[in-house]
Amino acid sequence: MRTLVAGAPCSGKTTVARLLREAHGRNAVDCDYEIGRLNGGVWPDDFDVKNHVLLPQVLHAATVSDDILLFNGYTPLVYVQRLRRAGFRIVLLDVSDEELLRRHAQRLAEEGWTNVEWFETNKADVEELRATGWIDHTISGSAPPEQVATALLRVHSVPAFPSA
Repeated sequence: MRTLVAGAPCSGKTTVARLLREAHGRNAVDCDYEIGRLNGGVWPDDFDVKNHVLLPQVLHAATVSDDILLFNGYTPLVYVQRLRRAGFRIVLLDVSDEELLRRHAQRLAEEGWTNVEWFETNKADVEELRATGWIDHTISGSAPPEQVATALLRVHSVPAFPSA
């Protein structure tokens, strides 16, 4: 099965991907990690390099796997459409604005960084994805990570049909 897990920053994608890899032995790929790895271990400063050079490499590598949970925040719609054609189902981790802002503040306090300055842009990106009608499932990212992981595994285990 192939699943793209989308969600705003701080929706729990990295946490759940790590849990699925470490506790469940699943092929759960965090696009942000892979982008940094391909860029010599550092996050790219250039938006175009990230989205038009590195991200396509990560997505292409994902399409050769028959069993993958691919986690990414912003994915240009043209790439989402390609993933759907390659048999990926799309799952959205949905979290309220209030909870996302709380998590951004927590990230800043605990890790010393946040990307809350992109909050409104990220909201618009999620709404743009919703408007396509391509989201196959929505899961509450506000639930505890183990519950989110269990829900994702349930969705992921059901065979999907390629769609246009």
